[in-house]
Amino acid sequence: MSEAESLLLYDVVRSKGRDASFLANLKDRQTFSDNLNPAQHTAVRMALNDERPVVCIVGPPGTGKTHALSWLLIKLMTKSKKVIVFTPTKESSQVLKEMTMKQKITRCPDYQNALMDYSDYLDASSGKNGEQKSNEKVFENARVVFSKADGRFLDVVRNVFDPDVCVIDDAAQMKCSQSWPAWLETKRIVLAGDKFQFATFAETNDRRHLDQNLSIFDHLLEKSAEFSWANLYEQQRSHDTIFHWSKYHIYEEESNRLTSRRGLDCWGSGTRLDKNLKLHLPVLFIDTASVFQSPEQEETFERLASHEDGHVSFANLGEAKYAMMHYKNLLNRGAHPENVALIAPYNGQCDLMKKLMNEHVEESGNENCRKTKISTIDRIVGQEFNVVIFTLVRNNPKKWLGLASDVARLNLAVTRAKKQFMFIGSSFMLYNCGVPKIEQFFQEVLRHCRYQPVLLQDPSTAKIPASYIPRNNFGRNLEKFIEYSNDRDMIQMAERMSEGFQRNRPFHN
Repeated sequence: MSEAESLLLYDVVRSKGRDASFLANLKDRQTFSDNLNPAQHTAVRMALNDERPVVCIVGPPGTGKTHALSWLLIKLMTKSKKVIVFTPTKESSQVLKEMTMKQKITRCPDYQNALMDYSDYLDASSGKNGEQKSNEKVFENARVVFSKADGRFLDVVRNVFDPDVCVIDDAAQMKCSQSWPAWLETKRIVLAGDKFQFATFAETNDRRHLDQNLSIFDHLLEKSAEFSWANLYEQQRSHDTIFHWSKYHIYEEESNRLTSRRGLDCWGSGTRLDKNLKLHLPVLFIDTASVFQSPEQEETFERLASHEDGHVSFANLGEAKYAMMHYKNLLNRGAHPENVALIAPYNGQCDLMKKLMNEHVEESGNENCRKTKISTIDRIVGQEFNVVIFTLVRNNPKKWLGLASDVARLNLAVTRAKKQFMFIGSSFMLYNCGVPKIEQFFQEVLRHCRYQPVLLQDPSTAKIPASYIPRNNFGRNLEKFIEYSNDRDMIQMAERMSEGFQRNRPFHN
């Protein structure tokens, strides 16, 4: 996209600001929606109002932003409006498209080929599904088109599709300096997202000295009265125990208004799970700092790992093995592979878990296990799973959490889980990480559901007392960590620490 053809999203949105009194006096038309809660209903009504140039639908994870957007897209479609939907990732686009497709089948089944993304376009234009068609013919029935804001699909869309509304999902992922097509400058914009969401910003075309760590939401909040805001507070995804930390420490300003699924049946009747087993608690912490026997002890330490993209990453064999143990326990009791996700902060750990998963598939013959999501935190925005198994990965004498020290990133991982969040990692690392909100996560949530890894094999294992102060499992002289590690810098630092211990004085870096 050339300089002449694009603007800054920040400029486009700010130019659409309106006087606060004008927005306050607007009346939104009633619209029938039998599957929305009152807040979602209000959001859809506001987004349908042509007098509102910019509408922001905001709420914590699980409050139904995607559900509200899918309803909005159906309503616009039935009003003969055309919409272009921008999403930051392919995964978030797929989630919204699938949800909208389900609504279309039941609400307006006669709209054929009304939803389109790049893959649909390629199939139609190449003749894969029959006769090869021109671009005009391909888009003849299109009502909702999904694209990236700076994607090559826009070059095709521009000449054959004139939208009435632009929708930006996961808007916290959009930088204020995001390039915006000039031909969409006059269109109404609906943004949806979480103001506190972890942002994995994509490449942008910067032409201004704007703070590169701020999303478009951050800048809109500075002039919030000039835009229309619809706030969602009913948390519909996660069990209350899972959402507890996020509710009171990430969204603390909104905690009094937030509701969550306190009475949720954690597993339901379709799964053969004994709800009395500790393995099936809503939140479960497998504490690797409690492992002191070789060789299992050494396997709980981190190691450097290479990734296919050439970057150096980290992996933790012990945590990956524990993750697979619990995964197999779930499958043995009837859980479906596609409803479970194995999540980690690092690509190296994901590569290792994929390797272990492939070995499991070969041994068990269960090809359905390939449907299980194994991903870094950064690539699960907008997705949800019945069970999330999260591995911390980092376990070192320096107490560096690395990527997991980002509170927004950890919040994203926790809030993907609907029925169970299993955390596998070292309590010593969490207890001493120096990040207040993460230390609170351990003190208020994980500390009270902490078990040794042997629980995965023996469900009768007793819980580690909450009063037990975490300690490292490296040993005073750190010899086992030094021998196992392949990180030269970390080894050198551990050796200096060990020398300090042996001289019976504190070590200073």
